[in-house]
Amino acid sequence: MGKNDFWSAVKIYAKPGNNAAELYHGEESYFLKGLSKIVGSEGIVYGIDPLNPFKKSAKMRSLSKLENVELIKSKFPNLPSGIKNLDVVLIRDFLLAAYKIPFDGTSDPNVFRSFSKILKKRGNMILNVNRTEIENYLKVYNKSIKEYLPNFKKVFNSTELIVYKKLK
Repeated sequence: MGKNDFWSAVKIYAKPGNNAAELYHGEESYFLKGLSKIVGSEGIVYGIDPLNPFKKSAKMRSLSKLENVELIKSKFPNLPSGIKNLDVVLIRDFLLAAYKIPFDGTSDPNVFRSFSKILKKRGNMILNVNRTEIENYLKVYNKSIKEYLPNFKKVFNSTELIVYKKLK
């Protein structure tokens, strides 16, 4: 899946005017900029990361100039209370967001509950996955999501993206 295919797929689930969050971006601005363009001036994108790359990275400092991007230092599941009723959550590194590192297959149920809490009904959780994750962790991801997020349904699956829709 190339860059254009990736963003074409994301645009199916993220729309102009949406409220969105991108988790665990590190110093990479690619996903935040992409979501910012999609949601436009009527939407907002929260860039959430447990570290504070915002002041260190020129890419992150340039994002802070965008009116529809708000950078927040926070770790899942402890998000600021104002982050809720989101239309879309894009998780760049699901492994880091939801599992204990080093990876032993153990997930944190509170993290999964937080995904459900911040997304509104019919909201989309977009997982950006890589080949290693698909080959090694996909079964664990599916098991955890089925167990902890029974009201989510897989609606899209590709080599880089897995999308779950919150049904209730």
